[in-house]
Amino acid sequence: MGYKWLLSKQLENMEFCDENEYIWILTLFDIKVDRRAYQGTGGTKMHSEAGALLLAHEIISEQELKNSLTNAIQKDILLVQSIVQLAYLGEEDLAAFLSSKLKIPKADEKQFDNLPAFLTRLVPKHLIDKHFIVPIMLKKGTLHIAMADPTHRSALEAVSFSTGFAVSAVIAKLSVIEKAIATYYEKTETALHPSMENSPATDDSLAALFRKEIEHIAEMSFQQAVKGSKEDLSTNIEDAILAQARSKKEINPQSIGSNGSEESAPLYDFEAAKNLISQACDRKQVAQIFIRYSLAFVKRAVFLIVKKDQIKGWYAAGEGVDPDYINDLEISLDLPSVFKTVKETSSEYYGSLPKSEINEKFVKYLGGIRPKRVLLIPMHVRNKMVCMYYADSARSAGFSKDLGQLHIMVAHVCKAFEEILIKNKLTAGCE
Repeated sequence: MGYKWLLSKQLENMEFCDENEYIWILTLFDIKVDRRAYQGTGGTKMHSEAGALLLAHEIISEQELKNSLTNAIQKDILLVQSIVQLAYLGEEDLAAFLSSKLKIPKADEKQFDNLPAFLTRLVPKHLIDKHFIVPIMLKKGTLHIAMADPTHRSALEAVSFSTGFAVSAVIAKLSVIEKAIATYYEKTETALHPSMENSPATDDSLAALFRKEIEHIAEMSFQQAVKGSKEDLSTNIEDAILAQARSKKEINPQSIGSNGSEESAPLYDFEAAKNLISQACDRKQVAQIFIRYSLAFVKRAVFLIVKKDQIKGWYAAGEGVDPDYINDLEISLDLPSVFKTVKETSSEYYGSLPKSEINEKFVKYLGGIRPKRVLLIPMHVRNKMVCMYYADSARSAGFSKDLGQLHIMVAHVCKAFEEILIKNKLTAGCE
């Protein structure tokens, strides 16, 4: 009886199932259950239906499930990990089965390559270790989490509560998740990401800062939308940006100071850059201030205008870059390139620059220096992509600083673009 009592208590403290499945599991072990005593306790922490699903489809037997549960309890691992560990089902078959039955997409292994630091830091490490998960994408306010058991609902709830984002599950093989955790989280505090050296921010502090800034931007955008026109303001924004980019008045991207003075050094202070962007008179100044601020993090930076089936150069600065030459840049989005990938997925790109006709053309416009690492961030106004921000490490092996605050500043840039457009439309309407 001692073993059965211990098993029931361990199941209560672990996170395998809801009330019905918990009682069903105890019944398998011939443990008498007083349902009345269990009701009202709130059940266990994790609601995983994977075991029952596999049993119902005769993928594993009752005895194999018993063995898997026992092994999971003894080793403090997930049930699906235990099933694979005991060789009752291969990890590839497990992922394919859960994806098919639950109608949840299966993540490609390439999606785990070069995950950006700001993304991996959104979820605290203790949640990563506890739930065996990895964040792989933040798109339109939804954080996509790779996990081996997508029925693990409490994991999704914990991540959503911690980050403040809506959360969506994607399925991944256990070995892929394990490798990703080792790559992005099994580091010292001063090197939490392959692309970083000497990062002062902690996981929780950066996530809190990101949430705070996004919440502020969302609130300000809502207030502005209430006051402004209901017209779709993003319809012609790329045309307006392009017209300004081709205007005669040009400003050196590195020369904007707080009072318009000539300053060649990058703008290091986050709050100072944020205030300058909010006070900018037009989109041109917003872009130039942001380029200058980004040079504190990257070697080279380029602002690109998204124009239907192509992108055009706007502003650029950094090592070996000729800003005037970039203005002549036009790249088709019909042919394979990192730019086409970003446009089609509406998500950022981080990693190496693959060799292709379009990518090689872009390298030439950057002075012929092939970068080791690149970052591409799409910029949206009213859910429409109007610009791309490109940055790279030039001849360096990678980015030497945490790019988290750069991502936050992108949100401020998009907000500034929208506010300036609203102001211009309201001004035009009064004339």
